Parts: sequence; structure tokens; C-alpha cells
Amino acid sequence: MSEILAAPPLKLTVGRREPPAARETFAVLPTAARPRFLVSLASRRAAAAAVGDSGYAREVRVRLAHSLGRLGITLGVAPHVFRDRLSISEGDLERDQPLSDLLLSERLATIFARRDLTLAVRVGRSRPNRKPLVRVLSNDGTFLGYVKVGWNELTRELVQNEARVLAEIDRRRSLLTAFEVPRVLYSGKWRHFELLALTPLRGRAFRMVRRHLDIAAAAMSEISQFVEVDERPLRDSEYWQRTKTRAETASDGPLPSLARGVEDRFGDEVLTYGFWHGDWAPWNLAWRDGRVAVWDWERSAHDAPLGLDAVHFDFQVALTESRNRSLEALRRVLAGKTRMSSARGLSPERQPLLLSLHLLEMALRWEEGRRAGMSPVDSIYVPGLEAVLD
Repeated sequence: MSEILAAPPLKLTVGRREPPAARETFAVLPTAARPRFLVSLASRRAAAAAVGDSGYAREVRVRLAHSLGRLGITLGVAPHVFRDRLSISEGDLERDQPLSDLLLSERLATIFARRDLTLAVRVGRSRPNRKPLVRVLSNDGTFLGYVKVGWNELTRELVQNEARVLAEIDRRRSLLTAFEVPRVLYSGKWRHFELLALTPLRGRAFRMVRRHLDIAAAAMSEISQFVEVDERPLRDSEYWQRTKTRAETASDGPLPSLARGVEDRFGDEVLTYGFWHGDWAPWNLAWRDGRVAVWDWERSAHDAPLGLDAVHFDFQVALTESRNRSLEALRRVLAGKTRMSSARGLSPERQPLLLSLHLLEMALRWEEGRRAGMSPVDSIYVPGLEAVLD
């Protein structure tokens, strides 16, 4: 993902030492062989703030690693611990060639209207929607915003969808009571990438306590009312026709037959359809002054079954708690050990249907990610859906 930082004729080099003519240098964490995080070394204070910002990381070991990294940078020992460097040198630039067309930091200096920027790029794990997330800070360590980068057809469409959704929500901002979202600072193309620059959205980590869950459930209800709700059997809904088409074109694997199995079993069930977030999970929420701050709207749509966000939340939490053992997570959800579905007041009889739709949706995302070249391997959702339908 280093190519998002600069384009030819600028030169990217990776090594233990910084070239003499380097224009910018990034530490590669943890190593160049396993890059997960690139942080500019232009400002020690900003680099420490960027590396230490892990409050919403799912795993304790990840939060600990970030805390140790921040301490190392603050104490000045990071160069001895994080030795790999990615450097950008100017190369043979044409005289009239704007740097903002080639260098991400220059483009972001224009977008954020300031020159004292430090960038940190999180690459993340292999997932269907994996895309670089750029944290933009001033050199004194103040967070200025985040930039999502769509780099292939799939992720460009996701970034564009999030921009549209956030613009739609912004028009309703004065009416929101239970949640808030980041503001769009910029949305558009740069080179062959799609950029979405957002304001920071801070808050305390979302916790599985009644107060947080109740407000999150109220926010889900508020979100679902963005469009006029509609009731109809699953098989007759636009949502299902779109989902079935995705399954039929996704692969020659099990997804087409699994979609037919869902329709055979649940096709006559009448559901209510409305707006949904699409990735409602505690790591996409924060507690902020009696409301929830919500980000990652790239999977949002106007016609999803109400309750699907809640089941998504419950299964993802159960999956994390069971250490990615899908059958154990299924048992927890089907046994009624749910937080968000209970707060939302969903009928337990709806769980098998909504859970099947969630598992199919996630299996489709993984397959579409694989086809887009991200090579994710789904060992969770297809086996889980097969188990529910069995």
C-alpha cells in the first residue's frame, strides 16, 4: 500500500537507513516484512500520538503494542526498536509537474489547508473491504482528520457510498438525537484513488452496559427512519433480489445454493425494510456526551430488513468472544445471549432468519473481496450459514 504515498518519478525505498536526499521518511511497524502501520518521522510528538491512538482496537495485545510504541517514540528509542524505514526521494521531477499530483502529503496539505502535517497510514488485516486509513495530524500531535483511500473497484465504490451517506445524514444533522457522525472535508479522486477526508470523531470506548446499549438501540431506530419503511415478504423485496443476484454471480461455490436455501426456508416471511448502517459493531461506535458517535458507513443502504444491524452486532461480538469459532458464536446468538437484539426488542423467533441474512451478507462480502484481489479466506460465514440451514 506504500504506492498511495507517492507516484513516479518520486522514488520509494525501503531499508534500515534513510537516504541522504529523502524528502519524507516513515517508520514501518512492526517490520517491512509484516507492514501494518506507517508513521511519518517528521514530528516525534505527532508520531507518538498517531501510534498511541488505539482506543478502539479489538485486541488487548494490539492496544498494548500501540502503547509501547508510543512510549518508545516519546523516549526517543523507537529508531532502535522499529528499524525499517520507507523513504520518498524526489527523483527526476519535471519542472512544471505539481507535487500535489504525485505526493499524498502535498495533496492533503491542500485539503486540510495547512503545511505542518504528519501522516500515519494503517494498512490493517486482510479483509474484504481492506483499505488504507490515513491519520492526519499537525506536528504538535493534534488530530485533524482521517482519510480513507479506495484503491480498487470494490473499495472505490465503498468510499463513494460512504461519502454519499454522510452527505445525506449531514442534511438531517439538526434532527439527530441519539448519534452523531463525522463531517466530510473532501471527497473525490486523486490519481487512480478515491479519497474521503473526514473530521475526527472522538469519544470513550463503547461498553456492553445497559446505558450504552439502549442509546445505540435508539440510534438504530433513528437511522432506520431515514427512509419510509416498507413491509413485504422477503422473496418479493428489492433487498432480496439484489442479494440473490450477488450470490448467483459471486462464484461457482456454495453461495448460490445457500441463497436458494435461505429463500426456500424464509422467503414467505414478512419483514420491515428501512435504512441500515451495515457494519454496526462496538468498534465502530464510541460514547460521546450521552449519544453514540458512529463511523464506517460504507456498507449503508436504504432497504435492509430492520433488525439486521442488531444481529450483525450480536454475532460479531459473539464471534470475538468465542475467538472466531463460528459455531460457538452461532450457539450464543440462537440461545438468546444477545445484547443489541434484546435492547432493540427483537423477537427471538426472528433470530434464525436475521442471522441467516447476516451470514449470507458477510459471506458475499468475503467472496467479493476475494474476487477483487484481496485474497481473504472465509472460514466463518459459509460454514455458519450451512449450520443454520441444516
